[in-house]
Amino acid sequence: MQNLTEGMVVSTLDGQILHWNQAAVQQHGFANEEEARRKMEAFRQFFTVATLDGEIVAFEQWPLPRIMRGEKLRACELCIRRLDADWERIFSYSGEIVHPASGPALAFLTIGDITERKRAEVAVQTSQRMLQLVLDTIPQGVFWKDRESRYAGCNALVARTFGLASTQSVVGMTDFDFVALTREQVEFFVRKDREVMDSGKPQLGIIEQATMADGSTRWLETNKVPLFGTAGNVIGILGTWQDLTVRKQTEETLQMMRFSVDRAGDSVFWVSRDGRILYVNNAACAGRGYSRGELLAMRIFDLDPDYQPGVWDPHFEDLKRRGTMTFETRHRAKDGRVFPVEVSANYVFINGQEFNFATLRDLSERRKQERLALRSQRMESIGTLAGGIAHDLNNALAPIMMSGELLRMEYPRESPLLDRIEASAEHAADMVRQLLTFAKGAEGARISVQPARLVREMENMMKGSFPKNIETLIKCDPQLPTVLGDATQLHQVLLNLCVNARDAMPRGGTLTLEAETHKVDAAFAESEPEHEAKPGSYVALRVRDTGVGIAPEILDRIFDPFFTTKDPDKGTGLGLSTVMGIVKGHGGFTQVFTQPGQGSAFTVFLPVDPAGSAPEPTSKAAGQFRGRGEMILFVDDETTVRNVARAVLQHLNFIPLIAIDGADGLMQAAQHRTEIRAIITDLHMPRMDGLAFVREVRLLLPEIPIVVASGRLEDDEAAKLTAMGVTGRLDKPFTQAQLAEALRNLLATTEA
Repeated sequence: MQNLTEGMVVSTLDGQILHWNQAAVQQHGFANEEEARRKMEAFRQFFTVATLDGEIVAFEQWPLPRIMRGEKLRACELCIRRLDADWERIFSYSGEIVHPASGPALAFLTIGDITERKRAEVAVQTSQRMLQLVLDTIPQGVFWKDRESRYAGCNALVARTFGLASTQSVVGMTDFDFVALTREQVEFFVRKDREVMDSGKPQLGIIEQATMADGSTRWLETNKVPLFGTAGNVIGILGTWQDLTVRKQTEETLQMMRFSVDRAGDSVFWVSRDGRILYVNNAACAGRGYSRGELLAMRIFDLDPDYQPGVWDPHFEDLKRRGTMTFETRHRAKDGRVFPVEVSANYVFINGQEFNFATLRDLSERRKQERLALRSQRMESIGTLAGGIAHDLNNALAPIMMSGELLRMEYPRESPLLDRIEASAEHAADMVRQLLTFAKGAEGARISVQPARLVREMENMMKGSFPKNIETLIKCDPQLPTVLGDATQLHQVLLNLCVNARDAMPRGGTLTLEAETHKVDAAFAESEPEHEAKPGSYVALRVRDTGVGIAPEILDRIFDPFFTTKDPDKGTGLGLSTVMGIVKGHGGFTQVFTQPGQGSAFTVFLPVDPAGSAPEPTSKAAGQFRGRGEMILFVDDETTVRNVARAVLQHLNFIPLIAIDGADGLMQAAQHRTEIRAIITDLHMPRMDGLAFVREVRLLLPEIPIVVASGRLEDDEAAKLTAMGVTGRLDKPFTQAQLAEALRNLLATTEA
């Protein structure tokens, strides 16, 4: 017993210590066995006994008293503190009652000093707890696996992410045990594990997706390194992962924002405090003709001629004070073009640096539209003015044209002079009709139109307004059939073509306007497939010039809207596209022949109106129609018109009843209701106009025939008159013969 390394104590069952071996004496701090051989009760003054958790153990629960009561102890670990020596040791106690062959039963107790082992275990446990604490504190997932890709451990983040109760729960699991993961994800993880372990080399920055316990899918950046055993062989892997989901989402958001900014129609600029261009979008590059690299090497002063350094600094300070500004300036493109821009600038302060974030909109198109709108308003105003002038001119010309026959009868020898006066008046009347056509501007009803009349009107217009160095030649078939169309639009076609021909001859030349009948056969129609020509009879209107011609490379574009070779202030590029649209709308087609330096010829083919026929011209013989003393009510607000009308009606053997306006005409009609046989009324009059007069007189004389005399009749006015049964019309200014013909037709209807 004395040579045993473990301590041993033998006691009687009543607590008398019989023997201590040397190891036990030393363990408990006694000098010798005699000092330690005492009654068990005596040891209370020397020692306190506690559990490893620090709980004091009562004397009755000390190891030897427990054995004495019959317990068998096995590795009972207790902390023993010597009170008079202030030391503390950890012992492992084992023992039981032994019954010798002779003599009384004894209590045997073995004592092992495990202090150092326990302290080492505590140190290891503390180290392990500290390591686990560190692992759990790391904001990354940490795990390690064996050669079979079974988890040997992980930190708390991994456990929480995959819904595990604790970090120990992962031990022995594989990725296939995580039900949230898809099969594709697991197979990817295991394949990467195998690549690291087979190669013995780490793989860093693996981007992978993993489905978490909450059902969300996260982006992970994973690093995997091999774990080597003492023999140098790979025994597993150590892995870490970082959740990149927020970063990925941020990157995706930034990519979407950049895509949106780059695809924006407006230009976007980021400019530094000193004017350096830091960022531009695609629109900024495209609108200025520079590449992104070229713009980023520039300063804003290189683009904006109005904001040079001396102006930029106070401008930036003003922006800083206001926070945001909207203003207009100019930018210079790479090709030297300077164009207006609208700038919405914002002051931005980021990380101690100042920036100007600005969106810029090219105002070129807006300015163009504003100019077009202004031109349209100007043309509308001119049209209104032209309509008013035409009305006044009609009233001025009407007495002249009605007086011609009366004067010829009174002064027969002056007939040649009167012919010239009538011709001049007729020419003036044609010009007035053109003014009214221009002023009206709207699309009229499709009626049978005489192309020859369109040609004559265009001839008069060109002679009166085209430069004298341009000679005009007219070639018009006198037997031209009519076409079904809108006279206003067809006039516009000839006007556009003739104006283009004029502009093609800045130094003068010859403009030829031709009109003829043309038969289109099947072969000709097939040769013009792009124009959708159809066989049949057409009226061909041709405008030929001896100007500069059209270059072959632009010939295919001349009918495109807004395409023009003229200066911006001289042409909109809508002339030929308008021609094309009108001609197609009338079922026709257009041909172009040109030779650079020699001139061009535009031919418009319009289908013949099969049901139409040219109106018979009014002969002077019609002026011989005479009445039989019928009373005619003539209503007009112009004194000269009324006076001449009275004389003409008297000459034609009618009884004229003259009224100065609609109200006066209504009173005259009421007074002479049984005598009046027909009414001729002006349309535009003060107090009561022609429409109101006709409406009221229809209540009084519902069957009376009425002719409206006006040089300007709008579509809505014509529709209202037709609804009231008024179909007769005299275009102001009119001649005596035309007045007589109108009365012939009116009275013929009443007689019928």
